Amino acid sequence: MTRTRKVLIGLGIGVGAILLAAGIGLYIISRDEAPPRAFGEMPPERPSLVIGNTSSDVRVNAKLQLTEMRQQIFNDLSKIVAESPNRAWGGPAHLAIEQLGAWRFREAIPLLIANVDWALDKKTLPRGKMFPTIAFYPATIALAQIGGRTVRGPVIEAAANTDDGWKLRLLGWILSEADGPEIAKMVLSRRLEGVTDKVMKARLEKLQGYAAQGLEVFNNLPSQSEPQLAD
Repeated sequence: MTRTRKVLIGLGIGVGAILLAAGIGLYIISRDEAPPRAFGEMPPERPSLVIGNTSSDVRVNAKLQLTEMRQQIFNDLSKIVAESPNRAWGGPAHLAIEQLGAWRFREAIPLLIANVDWALDKKTLPRGKMFPTIAFYPATIALAQIGGRTVRGPVIEAAANTDDGWKLRLLGWILSEADGPEIAKMVLSRRLEGVTDKVMKARLEKLQGYAAQGLEVFNNLPSQSEPQLAD
C-alpha cells in the first residue's frame, strides 16, 4: 500500500472520528437540557455556573478536538495536492481536491486558485463515461463549492492579474456558479468602477463576460482555446 493511499485511509478514519465526536457532543448537550414543562408551570431557576462542570468541560474539549482534527485533515489534503504529480481521474490529487471543496476549507482558497487550471488527464477517464469540460478542473469546482465572499475577492484578484484566456474562463465560471450570473455581473460592475488601469480593466471586462455565460462559456470554443491536457 502506497503512503498516499494510507493517508487517504487515515483521512477517512479522521472523518469518522469527527462525526463520532460531534454525536457525543450533541448527546451531552441534549442530556443537559431540562425536561419539557407542563402548561402554566414556572420555569426552574437556572443553576449558577460551576467552574469545572464536567459536561461543559467535555463540550469544550470536543470542540477543540474537532478543530484539531479538521486542521489535520486540511494539512494532509493540501500536502497531497501540492506534492502529487498524479493527474489521474480518481487519483490521490483529484480526490484530495474534491475533499477540500466538499469540506469548504476556506484556508485552501490560495492553493486552489494557484491550481485553478490544473487539469485531469482525459486518458484516465473510465471507459464509456463522458463528462463536461469543467469536470476536468477539480480545483475550479472546489472553489465554486466553497463560494461566498471569501472566494469572490481572490478570484477577481487572480483574474485582474492574468492574460491567460482559459484561466479567465474558469474564473468566470466560478463566479457564475458561486453567486449566479446576475450577481456576478453586478459585483464586477462595481469593481470596474474604480479601475483606471486599461489592461486590468480589459481583463475584468472579459471576466464579467465569461461569468455571465455560466457553463455556456465552455461551448463553441475557438480553435485551440482549451489547453492541451496532460498525458
